[in-house]
Amino acid sequence: MVKYTKNKINNKKQEFPNNSKNKELMKPPTISIWEKARTIKIKNKEKIIRNFLKIVKDVKEKKYKFKKGDVEMNGFWLVNEENRNGSSFIHIVPKESYETFNEIKRRMPEMILGFSILCGKNKNKSLKVSCYGIPIADINKVMMSKKK
Repeated sequence: MVKYTKNKINNKKQEFPNNSKNKELMKPPTISIWEKARTIKIKNKEKIIRNFLKIVKDVKEKKYKFKKGDVEMNGFWLVNEENRNGSSFIHIVPKESYETFNEIKRRMPEMILGFSILCGKNKNKSLKVSCYGIPIADINKVMMSKKK
């Protein structure tokens, strides 16, 4: 099978044979960063959510010492940012999605990167705690089971 397109320069039909090289050129763009983030399988979700809720509590009780930077924990990363969309953030990021998180963070410096809770202040900015890569429904389930 042969595909034809009009050449933009001289408006003549140009032939594109249906071979593997041309099939590669006609493929849709590679998987988007959002699709990649959505398909990452997170291990130990409940443990990460429990840590998220503990950090929320510690920030509200002013027990958390905010220090800018990334800290590797057991199964997740704590990423402290001083300025994202006018707020300070503490992101809880599962190890499995840390690379994707950083790519999104770099590409979209003003975007909120996950479910977040306003917990306090840091240097006269609102301080929010976010849980990246964990569905809100899973967070709610753990929160509800803790209230029982």
